[in-house]
Amino acid sequence: MCAVLFAKKNALFEALILRLVSGLKPRGNEEKHFAKFYRRISRMKTAIVWFRQDLRLEDNPALTHAVSTGYKILPIYIHSPKEEGSWPQGGASRWWLHRSLLNLENLFRERGVTFLVFSGPTETTLQTILQSTPEVAAIFWNRRYEPEIISRDKALKERFRSKGIEVESFNSALL
Repeated sequence: MCAVLFAKKNALFEALILRLVSGLKPRGNEEKHFAKFYRRISRMKTAIVWFRQDLRLEDNPALTHAVSTGYKILPIYIHSPKEEGSWPQGGASRWWLHRSLLNLENLFRERGVTFLVFSGPTETTLQTILQSTPEVAAIFWNRRYEPEIISRDKALKERFRSKGIEVESFNSALL
C-alpha cells in the first residue's frame, strides 16, 4: 500500500499504517482516521518515479519530491541499453544492476509498493504506461549527465509536457 510512504508526517497515521501493514485491524478511533486517510489518498494523482542509476530509496530527490508533494508513486526502471550511447554497461555493471534492482524491488515490496521493471525504448515504454494508467499526472527522475542522455531527457520532457504531464528532473549523484 502506497500509504506507507506518505504517513511519515503524523504519528497517528504512522501507528495506523503499521497496524494495517502488520495485518492488524484498526482499533477504536483508528478506524475513523483510516477512513479519512484512505479517502484522501484515493483521490491523489499518481507520479511515475523513474529510477535509473540511483537505485535507492534514501537520498533520492525524485522520490522525495513525489512523496512530499502528495503523489501516489509508481516506481519503475526501464532497461534500454541501446540508448546508452558511448557508455554501454560491462559485465560487472550488469551484475551490480541486477542485484540492485532485486534489492530495490524487495525494499518496495516491504512497503507494499510494486516496483516495475521494463525493457525497451524509453519513450515507447513511458507512453505505454501513461496510456494504461490514466491516473498518472507526473513523471519524475534524477538526472544523468552523459550528452546522449541529456538530449534524450530534454526531448522526453518537452514531449510529455506538451501532453499536460508534469515532468521534472532532479540533481543527483553529484560530488
